[in-house]
Amino acid sequence: MSDDTAGATGSADACEAAVGGAGAAGHAISFILITILIDTLGFGKKAPVMPDLITERTGEGLAEAAGCDGSLMFLSAAVQFVVAPIRGNLGDRVGRRPKFLSYGNLRR
Repeated sequence: MSDDTAGATGSADACEAAVGGAGAAGHAISFILITILIDTLGFGKKAPVMPDLITERTGEGLAEAAGCDGSLMFLSAAVQFVVAPIRGNLGDRVGRRPKFLSYGNLRR
């Protein structure tokens, strides 16, 4: 074995140790992919139904309802983009449990 190969193997072992091993990185990637899958499934359930629901409720045509649906989806994504860091900082400050318990108190 040459010195170059031994050095590369040593640095790869050091990288795996720094990130918690190959198993930890694999679990993190799996968690991220499952989260994206769940998010996509949620979007896929709303997208085909909303234009028909808006048409039924408002009496507008399908084209107007689809435009309204697109606006609602954009608004939802924009609000999540703005509010997510605020909710994260609130969770860091007071903890997750009190934050979730306060959501129930807001509805009363």
